[in-house]
Amino acid sequence: MWGRSTAKRWHLRVHRHLTLWLAVVAAVFGAPGRGLATGLPLQLEVFVNGHASNLIGGFSETAKGLASTPSELSELGLLLPEALRERGEVALADIPGLTYRYDRGRQVVEISVGADRLKPHVLDARVGSGNRLVAETGFGGVLNYALVGTVVDDDLRRFRFQGFRDSAALAAHLEGRVFTPHGALETGVIGRTGAVDDGEGVIRLDSAWTAENPDRLMRWRFGDHVNGALPWTRPIRMAGVQVQRSFDLRPDLITAPLPVMSGSAAVPSTVDIYVNNVRSFSQAVPAGPFSVMNLPVVSGAGTARVVVRDSAGRETTSEQAFFASASLLASGLYDYSFEAGVARRNYGVLSSDYSEHPIVSASGRFGVSDRVTLEAHAEGGDGLVNGGVGASVGVGRFAVVSAALSGSVRDGSAGGKVHASLETQLFGWSVSAQSQWTFGDYLDLADITADSDGFAAGYPLITASHLKSLNFVSFGRPLQMLGGNLNLSMIAAEHVDGSEQRIATASYSQRLSDRMSFYATGFHDFQGGATGVFAGLAIGLGGGHHLTVGAMHDDKGTGVSADYVKSSSNTPGSVGWRVSAARGATERTGAQVDWTSSVARVQAGAQSTAGSTYGSVVVTGSVATLGGGVFLANRIDDGFAVVDAGVPGVIVMQENRPIGTTGADGRLLVPGLRANQANKISIDPLSVPLDREVPVVARNVVPARGSGVVVEMKGKPTPYSAIVVLRDARGKPLAPGATGTVTGSGETFVVGYDGEAYLKDVGAHNEVVVTLGEHACTATFSADVKAGVQGRVEGVVCR
Repeated sequence: MWGRSTAKRWHLRVHRHLTLWLAVVAAVFGAPGRGLATGLPLQLEVFVNGHASNLIGGFSETAKGLASTPSELSELGLLLPEALRERGEVALADIPGLTYRYDRGRQVVEISVGADRLKPHVLDARVGSGNRLVAETGFGGVLNYALVGTVVDDDLRRFRFQGFRDSAALAAHLEGRVFTPHGALETGVIGRTGAVDDGEGVIRLDSAWTAENPDRLMRWRFGDHVNGALPWTRPIRMAGVQVQRSFDLRPDLITAPLPVMSGSAAVPSTVDIYVNNVRSFSQAVPAGPFSVMNLPVVSGAGTARVVVRDSAGRETTSEQAFFASASLLASGLYDYSFEAGVARRNYGVLSSDYSEHPIVSASGRFGVSDRVTLEAHAEGGDGLVNGGVGASVGVGRFAVVSAALSGSVRDGSAGGKVHASLETQLFGWSVSAQSQWTFGDYLDLADITADSDGFAAGYPLITASHLKSLNFVSFGRPLQMLGGNLNLSMIAAEHVDGSEQRIATASYSQRLSDRMSFYATGFHDFQGGATGVFAGLAIGLGGGHHLTVGAMHDDKGTGVSADYVKSSSNTPGSVGWRVSAARGATERTGAQVDWTSSVARVQAGAQSTAGSTYGSVVVTGSVATLGGGVFLANRIDDGFAVVDAGVPGVIVMQENRPIGTTGADGRLLVPGLRANQANKISIDPLSVPLDREVPVVARNVVPARGSGVVVEMKGKPTPYSAIVVLRDARGKPLAPGATGTVTGSGETFVVGYDGEAYLKDVGAHNEVVVTLGEHACTATFSADVKAGVQGRVEGVVCR
């Protein structure tokens, strides 16, 4: 099978002439044409249903006419019946519904066949599909910090909850990481003054070494981590080793099965697909059936409209319903997480409270098909063995049903847990339901590794026991007549100690205009008897200003509130603020201002509630080192880049948006890059000094998770350039279009209007030769060469 390459079509012309010569030889020797041609290999240009396929197919002429192999016919886009696919050679006449015409002189075969015998033309709607990105990283480090100063004038109840004993206190949250091409070491601490007697002044958070392998989609973590979990299991904090499959290392992969839209075009056409009335895909397709894969859709139910439009403007439209869910894995994909180590307790309260009993945990998922995903989980330690299996099944195009069953054994006592969930759309309602029950003496790692004595003194006791039962259901639908959205939900839970909770909520939102929206929320606690409702208006005032006013009523009374907000951004110099007040059942007044610089963000605010005044100042930022430099910047949560332009004052842009200018060392740190994805970094060439030439002004940067990349965009010094105004012996400007050469350097130039010529390489003393038709002239001139300045030399006479 030959492809679309035009260069290879010479073979077709050669083969045509060869076939004609063979026919002549056959005629001379008196042999029947068909008999001599039998078995003769043919290379024919193929037309399907009157349209060029741009393919050349291999055929042979037999007693039944033209024939070819099943693989060759498949590559031509023909769909063979099952009975013909195993043959060594298939006659075109044996394919049901297919007719053809062989033009021996043109060496062309014209095939006519129904759409049911054509393979669909497969299109991929994913942006950048098939483009594998390789993440970059270097050697460097990042220290994120948050410095908090607080003052309160009440009886310290607020601060005792947070572990303080003084009315004024300082706290610092530090997150540091050192990264290399082989992995990264991360740790975090919280330091504070005025801690209560039984609390630690400095508390270590997570500390771990992480290594990643994008080729195998694997991540290893040694140290503190959270074990992998499924929707029907409970995660815990551990210390030890963790091995996980990590799809976020390959953002180009789509893990959930996405809807496939199909159709057929009678002639070459353009296909537009609208998902929930938003155009999501547009591409030209050849004649015949087609399928569009990997449509970008959100989870839940929806409708896709497929519009096929030919060159004459004729349209055919069809609609197809779909249901997408993150609960399913695409066919053949698998996900897993394995952990071994010890449990960590009192995280954020004590630095090193680890259980002495080793534990293990393992979870896995496998996409049996696009509609069935199997799940399994096992964990154990300190006498506990717990395991379970589950499955998520897509039901048609309207629902996903999930179910799981797990059990546990410890010290001779056994128990079990049943979990079930449903995602669907019924009669216009989006429905999500979940239910789980435990029976017997069911236990998991979260039960047996919790601190039975509670948290350290001065902190509230939070139970880690599992729920005996949990039932949740929510309903949502757009109200098209009113233009709003209604959501209803109900949750009922029973704890192992016999206590129960049953709460129902309802919310409604509606867009009233381009700048105004109405919203209302209500709840009722069936156990406690409490009922409340809140309603308000959100008004956009333009320029980042927003006003929200509302009223609420509950068992404590009725109140009103108002918030006026000026949004800030990450752009250096951005300022934002918030002023809020509430009256009635709740008395509250507060104000806050935000300021963003290129090296930090500062937030300061004060609030008065029920006679207590609380004030705070928060400064966040980071210190990073990369490429031999140290940089101050705003908080760096993911990837970043250091742009080295070589000179100060160069404007750097991220995704075509100015992000800052290079400093005295010619470099600028750009935070906020997306890990393992392409981030466009560029410089404004107009901001580069005239005496420097930058060959590359834009680059796509792909940083690894949490690491940085040095982006070299240094320009090299260029010779002194100048505009030289050339005149003839009579003082008139040389004619436009004349060409010239600089003696010595060999630089060529063209004379423009008014005799002006741009010369890149100009020295203190220069000579140029200009050609004027059949004549030439020579000019000499001197120039005052200055770095970074483009000169202009007037009145240069060419003789």
